[in-house]
Amino acid sequence: MLLRYAGAALASKMEKNRASLAYPNPTTSLVRLPGSQDCAARVTDVAGREVRCPRTADTLDFAGVPTGLYFITVTTSAGQNATQRISVVH
Repeated sequence: MLLRYAGAALASKMEKNRASLAYPNPTTSLVRLPGSQDCAARVTDVAGREVRCPRTADTLDFAGVPTGLYFITVTTSAGQNATQRISVVH
């Protein structure tokens, strides 16, 4: 029996030399997003639900969210997206 998956990829390998979008990872509260002052940032949980995290110019505050895995997607004004998985531990 041969099974094929025809949907979108759920994950892909990141390039080894690619710089991190956000740090520190894992985090307990503040995550820095260097160079993202003019970008939109969206945080989602593993189920795809949007999570509200207070944001300043270049940080996101994860102090009020439960422990778990989250995804930060940064969108530039040109419409380019970059996504990184973040582990939150309390």
